[in-house]
Amino acid sequence: MTSSTTTSRRYFFIDGADGGYVVVPRSFLPTATAHVIKPSAQSSNPRPGPSISVRMATGAQWRDVTLRIVMAPARSAEEAAAVAARLGAV
Repeated sequence: MTSSTTTSRRYFFIDGADGGYVVVPRSFLPTATAHVIKPSAQSSNPRPGPSISVRMATGAQWRDVTLRIVMAPARSAEEAAAVAARLGAV
């Protein structure tokens, strides 16, 4: 998955070389989209893994915007599914 509307996803699983995490959307604007990105290396994290970037709204839509998620570590896709279910992914 490289891009997805947040309303079409029950959860996101981001798997990196040193571990992964599951993100369960709780509250997003209906037009919000999520994108998987690869951050650049930096001194505090020379080998960054993949991350999620959430575009909440275009400039014309900026007002009061709420972002609510829950996230937890997950070592595999199977564990991510189980953790997401425990976190209330519907």
